[in-house]
Amino acid sequence: MKRNRRESSPDLDPNSISKTNEFKLPAPSIITKGRLAIVGLIVLSIVVALVFVKLPEKFQYALVAAVPAILVGAYIIISPFAGVWCFVFMDYLRPYTFIVALRPLRLGILTVAVTLVSWIVFQAARKHRIYWSSQCTWFLGYLLIIATGILTAHNNFRAYQAFEGLLVTFLMFFLLLNIVDSKERLLRIIWLLLFTHVYYALKGIYNFAFVGYVAGHQVTSGVVGGSFMADENDFALALNAMIPFAFFMFQNQTSNLKRFFLIGTVLVFVLGVVSSQSRGGWVGLMAVVVFCILKSKRKLMSLSFVALLAISVAVFAPSSYWSEVQSITDTEEATANSRLNYWMAAVRMFADHPLTGVGAGNGPLRMPEYVTGFRDPATQWGRTFHGTLPLVLAETGFLGILCYLMMFAVAVRGMMVVQRNYGNDHRTDEWTLASALTGGMVGWMASATFLSAAYYPHLWTLFAMSGVLMRISKSKVEATP
Repeated sequence: MKRNRRESSPDLDPNSISKTNEFKLPAPSIITKGRLAIVGLIVLSIVVALVFVKLPEKFQYALVAAVPAILVGAYIIISPFAGVWCFVFMDYLRPYTFIVALRPLRLGILTVAVTLVSWIVFQAARKHRIYWSSQCTWFLGYLLIIATGILTAHNNFRAYQAFEGLLVTFLMFFLLLNIVDSKERLLRIIWLLLFTHVYYALKGIYNFAFVGYVAGHQVTSGVVGGSFMADENDFALALNAMIPFAFFMFQNQTSNLKRFFLIGTVLVFVLGVVSSQSRGGWVGLMAVVVFCILKSKRKLMSLSFVALLAISVAVFAPSSYWSEVQSITDTEEATANSRLNYWMAAVRMFADHPLTGVGAGNGPLRMPEYVTGFRDPATQWGRTFHGTLPLVLAETGFLGILCYLMMFAVAVRGMMVVQRNYGNDHRTDEWTLASALTGGMVGWMASATFLSAAYYPHLWTLFAMSGVLMRISKSKVEATP
């Protein structure tokens, strides 16, 4: 009978078997791929830092901004709405006004280009129908007229600059109409605009109350931003266009936190307009207040709110402000006469170039040829028209101002249709936003009467948001059995 192998080897210690069969781990190595990678990264960081400090300051800022810009660009590729949101943010905040080194990067154009690519990819994948409205048609017509001015204008480069800026705006206008396809997305854009303008308003109030900027022998809000926010009158115009959003959204909020924020926002916006010491801003503010009262479904609450604002303004505004406001009616004042002379110069330019005008951006350059009422017209070279409609009339002619006014008409009529679709029920967000957008256009037009603001982003943003709201309302009506 065969015995077990272990039994046949009685002299073999079982413990020795386990020791001989035990798996021996290799000794840990000090040099590994992971550690080499960490050391390489450290060395690379040190080298980059040493090179970085030797570069001019503007290149340092550009390189620092390049990293987040690449990350944001990558996110936009997978989310077209992020591109729209970022463009609105940059278009209003203008980060390159704070960091000049960012200007050569052309962040606005890059954002539009990346968003356009992202939208095309998503459109091809989902095969959605491209949305095109009558607003797009009139806007495209206006853009083509400005493009024609590049060929006919005396200064082709200035006309091209205006065309390039408006082309970028048109592309984002079109993308916004197609990408912002829900009420929730539209509200995200509006809240972004509210927060951005709260920042500007607070800065203007701070400048007025503590810094003491002086313009025209008066303390004003001073410069609160770049480009279209660098002038006190432009600053007041921007706030007047946003006041109706805070006012009407406040009436329709269920969250107490949002209600308090929106009440404070209206107050900050109004005091911001007062801090600008702008007479045109005061005219726009009065137009907005009247519109909000007439359009509000809660008249008593609105009147009480306006009374509170009036008390706040009376306490905040200096006596010199009321003297400045009263001077609006003085048609013999020097600035009033100058403004009328500029407006008449615009009419003369239109008479000489009735169809497409003298070319975008060329009105101020041609001013000495057409202006009267000054001892030496040559001193008026580069002067603006101090009025948006005269500017559009002179620089784009009859065809241009027709497209411009038709965009207004389409937007205002569209907001009326939206409210009819919802049975004039002021409790719905759609009704509230339609009132806010109409009020924003009223505030913009009243304030822009005395400003050359045709190329500012406010109106195009209002047009785009009104187009989005019309699309949302139409889709909801078509879906209703």
